[in-house]
Amino acid sequence: MSIKFYFWGKSHDKKIQYEGIGFCSGLTLLLVALKLTGNIDWSWLWVLSPIWGCACLLVLIIVILFLAVYFKGKKDQRQKKDEK
Repeated sequence: MSIKFYFWGKSHDKKIQYEGIGFCSGLTLLLVALKLTGNIDWSWLWVLSPIWGCACLLVLIIVILFLAVYFKGKKDQRQKKDEK
């Protein structure tokens, strides 16, 4: 749904801002509330795991993108060298 709004906003020169809470933040708030009210007896490491889990996922995506760009550059260099 946000992608549709994004494209609509770009095509009609309107700025659409995302206001709300993300999945990781919402899940973290829910788990913290459950921990503080005593409904779950998890360690704080697992209660806060959506934060570091999403951060690790973001880092992994960035590393994969950098590796893809690196190997594409290597492939292009090899092709240019083979053409000579």
